Amino acid sequence: MGVEYLDEDLTTWFPSWDFDVFLGFETIEHLLNYRNYIDIAHQAGKWVILSTPVVPTLHLNPHHVHDFASGDLQKLFEDEEWEHYQTVQQPSELSEITILRRRT
Repeated sequence: MGVEYLDEDLTTWFPSWDFDVFLGFETIEHLLNYRNYIDIAHQAGKWVILSTPVVPTLHLNPHHVHDFASGDLQKLFEDEEWEHYQTVQQPSELSEITILRRRT
């Protein structure tokens, strides 16, 4: 089984195939406009798994355009089709993993 790498702009690109899991680690804080990113995640059939720093990082990383706090990803991604499943703190990473599942 081969691996295919895509080099796409997550603010405009949208996948044309079905998938069950969307995995986005340390990405959203880099996107000036992350609405399309959320829409891509919501196309997943079952699970959305995300992480982001939950402490201020704009002053530390010139590539970060947003700071997020604990619970922010849940608020951004949860809606009538998606419910919060679990949040895991990563204290050594100063990050948080948020897991959502499609409501049945």
